[in-house]
Amino acid sequence: MQFTYVDTGLVSELGHHAFFCRHVVREIRNRGYPTTIFGHANISQELRAELDARPLFRCYTYQQFVREGETQWDPLCGWLSHFDIVRQTTKQDLDRIDYLTAGDLLYVNSAMPPQLMAVVEWFKQKRVEQRPKVVVELNLDPGVYLNDSSHESLRKAPDPRVDSRPTLYRYVSKMLKPGDEEYLKLMTFDAPTSKSYENVLNYPVAASPMPHKALTDCHTREGKKLKIVSLLGHQRPDKGYSLVPEIAARLLSARQDIVLMVHNGCPAEMIHVQQSLRALAASQERLILNEQTVSPELWSQLLDASDLIICPYDPVAFKARCSGIANEGIANSIPIVVPSNTSLADLLDEFEGPGTKFDQHNTGSVVEATVRLLDNFDHFARIAHEGSRRWEDTRGSSRLIDALLAWQQSGLEEPVLAPLSA
Repeated sequence: MQFTYVDTGLVSELGHHAFFCRHVVREIRNRGYPTTIFGHANISQELRAELDARPLFRCYTYQQFVREGETQWDPLCGWLSHFDIVRQTTKQDLDRIDYLTAGDLLYVNSAMPPQLMAVVEWFKQKRVEQRPKVVVELNLDPGVYLNDSSHESLRKAPDPRVDSRPTLYRYVSKMLKPGDEEYLKLMTFDAPTSKSYENVLNYPVAASPMPHKALTDCHTREGKKLKIVSLLGHQRPDKGYSLVPEIAARLLSARQDIVLMVHNGCPAEMIHVQQSLRALAASQERLILNEQTVSPELWSQLLDASDLIICPYDPVAFKARCSGIANEGIANSIPIVVPSNTSLADLLDEFEGPGTKFDQHNTGSVVEATVRLLDNFDHFARIAHEGSRRWEDTRGSSRLIDALLAWQQSGLEEPVLAPLSA
């Protein structure tokens, strides 16, 4: 079997793309399968060398692509023009991967609607007896989710000029036919997200094990007197980063037993928020700012140093969307603060509560949940340490590859995946 990993977002260390690739590809290579990686055409020289990856895809997963010569986004159908251009270009790039045949496995990381459409068109053009198995990991969420087990939310899909994802995912679904499940597996990393995609696509979407593995020694945080409270990752509006300056000021004022460490891998994207934090850090020595796009080594160091991770995320955005940072916390024995009624809260419940939840997406609610955790820190640190020991039983790249290989070898029969929270 040839294993091929493709990711139109594999460009640099920013975000989750390089980390996912390392986790998945190292595991499959360790099992002896020949593996080829295709990333974006502008993939960094460092990643190309480290991963033995090949530059290929001209359209970046998240870019607002326009034709050469266009100077303005069309306010009426720019979303549709963008979809069509990216779909066509990505399909042309996929056509250059011409060696895959029956018995091989293609893994597509973090697909959005145009990437999914391109993959479907690519595999359907092949004769049935020559089709490889194709696994597509769907990115973020479909833009709508089921509310109280009804389809009311689907009737309230956003204007496609604002959020085109549900419209385009439903459009792509028209190409999917009964029997395609034998060759095409769609997946996310948690059950609520998969259920939302299923109802938009009318197609099975598996909830597969998150590939994150522990990157530290998973030491217990119990007994710590001075605690490092962290916010980590590629910060964005949907991650509640606009709340962070006020959260930082209030926590540092309320607690003398903490140091606050704020990491932002791309500070230019929310520069006004970053400037507020820089001003606060200039007068507050217990606030540490890290504005680096991190290497694997530095990322491990940040996790190892963290005693508590705050995820001040928008609960609407993360109603049915998994969080790599929250998963990193559980895997590495770190208590976490997360929004209620989200996939992050479901993860917290599954691992017996190694952290606290905030009910409102505002500074006061996030600070209250964080203080509540700090007031009972040893209790939550003990649960987090126990949870990290159970992580590899249901999560990690080895469990993910087990599930993918079971499906690749099973024809139409759907494999039993590692148990995840419902």
